[in-house]
Amino acid sequence: LNGYVEVLTEKDVGTTFRICIPLTLAIIQALMVEVSGTKYAIPLSPIEETLKVSKQEINNITGQDVIVIRDRICPLFELNSLLGNRYNGHDEDESDHKYIVVIALGDKRFCIAVDKLLGQEEVVIKTLDGIDTTSSNVLGATITGDGKVVFILDVTGMSRNLLGAGKG
Repeated sequence: LNGYVEVLTEKDVGTTFRICIPLTLAIIQALMVEVSGTKYAIPLSPIEETLKVSKQEINNITGQDVIVIRDRICPLFELNSLLGNRYNGHDEDESDHKYIVVIALGDKRFCIAVDKLLGQEEVVIKTLDGIDTTSSNVLGATITGDGKVVFILDVTGMSRNLLGAGKG
């Protein structure tokens, strides 16, 4: 965490342990999801809801997948595609449903399809040096309780890239 621990001992008085953690460290609530066997974290604040939908509820309008949620058409994107992964091992899966994460940022709304919803966790954001987070749709990373590195997705950047290009 790039912090430090101080141990101050004074004879016949006692010992003080001081743990210092950088202020740049942020803890956020995140929804843990999985695609193609890889875990990702999505910040909870822009998530409006999660849904389990049948594949028949997904329509395609001029090459764009969409889903109707309460009489409102929302564009639907596969998380694998957004991250530039070619492999999507669950396309031909025997299941007839998908899990959808509905993202709402201001008046913009879009959906992300994932294989599994794993639950909510508090995560520590660690910035990534040497990675262009703007083009990779990654905000940072976190280390889970089992020691694995999980990327935290930048849904605000995704919104700009996916929906902002055609808007004025």
